[in-house]
Amino acid sequence: MKVVLISIEGCSSIFFPIMQEMLAEKGHECLYIHVPFPGLGNISDEELDKVILELEPLCKDADLIGTSCMTNTYVGFTKLATKLKSFGVPLIVGGVHPTVRPEECWDYVDYVCVGEGEEPLMELVDRMDKKKSTDKIKNLYVKKKEKVIKNKLGEIVKDVNTLPVPKFDYEKTYFYHNGKIKSLAENKELIKKEYGKYYFIITSRGCPYRCKYCLNDCLIQIKPEYAIIRKRNKEHIMEELRRAKKVLPKGTMVGFVDDDFCTRSLEDLGGICEAYKKEIGIPFFCASTPTSMNKEKIEMLADAGLIRLEIGVQSIDDYVNKEIYGRYIGRKQVEETVKILEKYRHKMTICYDFILDNPWETDKTRLESLDFILSLKKPVNFFLFSLTLYPGTGLLDKAKKEGIIKDEFKEVYTKNHMLLENSVVNTLFVLYINYHLPKNIVKLLMKTRNFVPINKALGKSTYPLFRFSNYLTGLRDSINVGDKELRNYYLKAPFKNPLRIFR
Repeated sequence: MKVVLISIEGCSSIFFPIMQEMLAEKGHECLYIHVPFPGLGNISDEELDKVILELEPLCKDADLIGTSCMTNTYVGFTKLATKLKSFGVPLIVGGVHPTVRPEECWDYVDYVCVGEGEEPLMELVDRMDKKKSTDKIKNLYVKKKEKVIKNKLGEIVKDVNTLPVPKFDYEKTYFYHNGKIKSLAENKELIKKEYGKYYFIITSRGCPYRCKYCLNDCLIQIKPEYAIIRKRNKEHIMEELRRAKKVLPKGTMVGFVDDDFCTRSLEDLGGICEAYKKEIGIPFFCASTPTSMNKEKIEMLADAGLIRLEIGVQSIDDYVNKEIYGRYIGRKQVEETVKILEKYRHKMTICYDFILDNPWETDKTRLESLDFILSLKKPVNFFLFSLTLYPGTGLLDKAKKEGIIKDEFKEVYTKNHMLLENSVVNTLFVLYINYHLPKNIVKLLMKTRNFVPINKALGKSTYPLFRFSNYLTGLRDSINVGDKELRNYYLKAPFKNPLRIFR
């Protein structure tokens, strides 16, 4: 059997290389092709035709083509799947969005995977290879002409240490770049493009939290077992990183993308940090929360090479965090975490995450968060996110009932959670965090924000200021990592379309 797995996400897939190894172990040929679609799947018809033309020789003789999508890449998925149908090869899609809303996907494919996909994919390929019926595979919705067979959910992968580790030989791995799909084995210079600044690794599945804006909450409602934290052991993690280290381009860092890397015990985390420092020694980043972070853990992480730590705060107001977001993290916990991390401000980049554009939050609580931010000593960094109400989450249901969301496609599917909406308070956040406006001036604007001229100016400035700041960050990063192609793109952008960098 020949299987082709196509990723359209901006960054390299974490899960497709695992499935590629699983299929190879069973004697099947599997190609992994990364075609990073721009933005939220906003690929032009002309560019998509180029992609399809490049995919055709690799996919025409395949027995199965698989892809995945999230809500914010759903549009790109529908465009790709519609074109792939012309190959006459069965299609399967998995991922978060197909799990939450499978009915929106089955018009484009033959199989929709709901939940974890490793075992269902193996069984599907095995049955196709043996010419057996594929109608009753757990986790799969199977389309038969106008009928859809909805199978029950199967077991989760209880022991994630049984899953294989990618080999990184790139013999069957391809990357779409400059209008061409090229083999990474034959074009090793593209490995840097494949990973970007970071090599992402996930060391656990499941989440201990039930944040109402997060898809983890929805997954747990679909199958309660998804709440179980299933952790990879030290040796399994190190084996992947040892292999990755041999092929990663110079300057590539490691990114641990677990929802909260620090939920591990002190003994467990200490063992990983010790092995990482000894065997890998590459700068890395991870994310955590005030709930799991403590003095002992940050000491271990810093000693192992942590250079960036993200701490999820979201709001400094206890009511907003608990009642709206479902996060049982209080202001006192956040303040204690800030004290613990105080001595590390000059040793690593510490980023605190905040969510803005919450329709149930008042300016009073938003300004409390801004006031808290102003109180923190520099150097310190912040990530600002625009609240996006994803399908399946409790907050989207609440917003629809209250008439807050009127056009789900526009306000959810094509919304960029990295771009803030125009508002007076949002502009104050951006002026301080992105443009380093002095604290005293920000505090003055906080007091005078309701004066008409100031109110009008601030109320319309968030989006263009935020966009321009992102442009400057992209230009800076392209220079820092030595990516000439990306640097030239940013340098030419103001001349090609000056307004685009502001809107």
